[in-house]
Amino acid sequence: YEQKAPLGFLWAERLAVELLGKGEMALRLFPLLCGLAALAAFVPVTHHFLRPWAAALAVGLLALASPAVYHAVEAKQYSTELLASVLAL
Repeated sequence: YEQKAPLGFLWAERLAVELLGKGEMALRLFPLLCGLAALAAFVPVTHHFLRPWAAALAVGLLALASPAVYHAVEAKQYSTELLASVLAL
């Protein structure tokens, strides 16, 4: 179906499979780590742009956002794109 993903993401997935085996959890490890890193990287971004109470609210909203949580636990590149967007900010 001509599905595509970024080359770096595919390499990271291949590395996870080589190190951890051909299980589904190995494929989901890299997106999960990217989702957690995006949440951690979002904290200083919010503190830079927002007041403390608004920064806490924004981090809470990201932590509980169902699309962010969903994409962090599936074997797709979307949590990697979230991390790249947060790092770009």
